[in-house]
Parts: sequence; structure tokens; C-alpha cells
Amino acid sequence: MMTIDEIKNEVLENMKDFITTEVKDMAIKWIKDTALPAVKEVATAFVAELKIVRLMKKAG
Repeated sequence: MMTIDEIKNEVLENMKDFITTEVKDMAIKWIKDTALPAVKEVATAFVAELKIVRLMKKAG
């Protein structure tokens, strides 16, 4: 099984050969406008849930 770094490196090494500048710009825009906000939303919810669990353990 590949690690995330191996996958990242593989993609970065090979994308130069197949992806045009226009597609790269579109991908970057999608990452900034869609992917990163979604990841932030999930991370925020996850952290909030961890805080609740920690508080419950302290009270418990």
C-alpha cells in the first residue's frame, strides 16, 4: 500500500506530462474553492467532537 507522500510524489512527477496549464489552473481553483473548505469543515467538526469527548472524560 502506498503512503500519502508516495501518492503525492507519483502524481506530481507524472502530471507535467499530461496536464495543460489551463487544467492546472482549474484544478488549483477547485482545490482552493471546494476541497480545502470542505476539509476545513470536516476538521472543525472533528476537533469539536474531540473536545466534547475530552470534556466528558474529565467530568466522568
